[in-house]
Amino acid sequence: MLLLERGPGREHIAIQSYMLAMVAGLGALFALILAAAPVREFFEMEILNATQWFLALLAAAIGLTIASVIWRLPQIEQLEMPEERDRERPSRDKPDMPASTAV
Repeated sequence: MLLLERGPGREHIAIQSYMLAMVAGLGALFALILAAAPVREFFEMEILNATQWFLALLAAAIGLTIASVIWRLPQIEQLEMPEERDRERPSRDKPDMPASTAV
C-alpha cells in the first residue's frame, strides 16, 4: 500500500505517519482475525506454517520489486507527467505580466 500511495512520478513524497498507521492498523486487524478462532472459522482462514509464510512473503517481495521496476519505465512515468506539467504551466486566466495602463 505504501508503494501504491507514492506511485510513479511521486517517489519524492515522504512516507507519512497516516500511511504507516493505516498499514499497521490493517496488519493488526489481520492478526486479530487469525487469533480469534470464531472469526477465523467464519472467514474460513487457516494459520499458515513457516514454509507457507515464507512463500507468501517472498511472492509479495517479488511483486513489489517488479512494480517498482515497472514504474521507473519512461512509458509509465509519462502517464503521471501530464498532471505535473499542468501544475507547472501558468494558468490562462492569469496574465504573465501586469496589465498595462491605458494609453
